[in-house]
This record gives sequence, C-alpha cells and structure tokens, in this order.
Amino acid sequence: MSFIDDFKIDDKGAFVLPFELRLKDQEFLKYCHLDVDWDIPSISSEDLPDEFSQKAVKLVDLFRRKTAHLSYECMLFFDYKTGEIIYCFVEDNLDVFIFDEI
Repeated sequence: MSFIDDFKIDDKGAFVLPFELRLKDQEFLKYCHLDVDWDIPSISSEDLPDEFSQKAVKLVDLFRRKTAHLSYECMLFFDYKTGEIIYCFVEDNLDVFIFDEI
C-alpha cells in the first residue's frame, strides 16, 4: 500500500498527514453509504481509552458496525478528542480480498 509511505510521525508519536490526504469526497461518500449492522454489539466509552470524546466513541462504534463484514479495506483517521474525521480510505476495487477477521 503506497499511501502508507506518505504518513510521517511527529516527535510526539502522532501521524502527520500531508494536505493532499485530507478527506476525499468520493471515498467518504462510499463510507457514508455503507450499511450499518445494528446486530453487532456496541462499543462503549469503557472499551476505549479515557481520552476519547463521546463523539469519537460513537464514531468508532459506527465504523465497527459498518465495516464488520466487509471483504475490502476501509480506514478512518480521526481526532480522538473531537471525533472529527480527518481522512477516509475505502478500497473496494482490490484484487485481493480479506477473508479473516482483522
């Protein structure tokens, strides 16, 4: 995955995303239109680090419910303090499909 090479880590251990990797409309639209599986058990704030805001907890919970049964890669980078999505990656045209749980 060549886009991984674009990520840098700053002196505090955080990802630094190049400007061109900010939220892409088409991939975000694909993510937004994924079906939600409400039968998946929810994630609560106790399941995540204390620093996660309530909005970030809801984002992680919804992401898990949307991507639990996908056979392709979907990734969100988000601010865990605000719950704001910074980058969305959806690759549904892969030649290789994922068959095991990640």
